[in-house]
Amino acid sequence: MPPNGFFISGFIATRLGLSEDYFKNAFRKGYNVDVEYFLTDNKYLFVKPPQIVVDKLIQDYICLKIEKEDIEDFDFTYQLSKNCLLGFYK
Repeated sequence: MPPNGFFISGFIATRLGLSEDYFKNAFRKGYNVDVEYFLTDNKYLFVKPPQIVVDKLIQDYICLKIEKEDIEDFDFTYQLSKNCLLGFYK
């Protein structure tokens, strides 16, 4: 059982507008992503995103991976990794 605040990686990836295997690939390749990882039985990967990201999802914001030139079109943005900028809107 994962600790509080952790979500199955595929679920949270799709809620963030990312591919379902985004976090699994990042974890396996050792990429620096602003989440905490929790691996169970060397099989199930859980992630804990930053609280501000979780709060936006709870507030029913829609999230997409965006390019830097699109920042002004979104209510809130968050740099999840070097190559992953998230945009939130309602």
